[in-house]
Amino acid sequence: MVMKGALISFTPTHFGVMPSAVIFQYNPETITHTWQSASAAETDRQGGGDPLAVAGIPGEEFSFALMMDSNETIADGTLHAFDAQTAVQSGLLSRLAAIEMLQYPVLADGPPLLGTVSAAISAASTASGACGQSTPHSVPRLQVPVVLLVLGVLQILPVRVVEVSVTQKLFDQLLNPTQAEVQLRLKVLTPDNVVNVPQPMKAIAQAAYIYTQAQRQQLANESPGGPVGTLLGMLPISF
Repeated sequence: MVMKGALISFTPTHFGVMPSAVIFQYNPETITHTWQSASAAETDRQGGGDPLAVAGIPGEEFSFALMMDSNETIADGTLHAFDAQTAVQSGLLSRLAAIEMLQYPVLADGPPLLGTVSAAISAASTASGACGQSTPHSVPRLQVPVVLLVLGVLQILPVRVVEVSVTQKLFDQLLNPTQAEVQLRLKVLTPDNVVNVPQPMKAIAQAAYIYTQAQRQQLANESPGGPVGTLLGMLPISF
């Protein structure tokens, strides 16, 4: 059985954290994993100090396309009856909506989704008062959900959904999309990035990052060395 990738989101509610998952119908054929070198330390920007010093760990992003086909879901209805019925009624709209909602903010300490934006606008208007100015703390703090990108058991990373582009290709008689391609760009969140995220989402994100980094370090240590001894022997220095 092939393990499928997923995006698992964690949304704060009055009753704790509500997880939801977007399971990939098909795993991406191509994944682009991009790294951005951490900026140089302040001493080096001023022309002195260690040229290898950096201000932090490198940043990274994932980009890939997800292919979706509701007709395949309907054909597989004997195994996933509820999913098949949903696909018959609305095509791919439920799958696409789940991905789209990963970009929408929620109150950091309050209700998810419904009423979030209107509550923030209302609070801002009330705080403006007669002088027409609001304080920095007058608007409820909004945050997008914490999302885990799951690419197998060795790569589980906290990410922010930076960009989503959906190309709808085929439609049913009610104009519900039945085939679509979703382009995703995800920014990996480091433990430092989530310092101000409320618990328990902060702990979830940090634990996922630390876990995957440990797997990465172990795999790097197991990497075949090749003829490294011969190469180092060419240098006019002993190790």
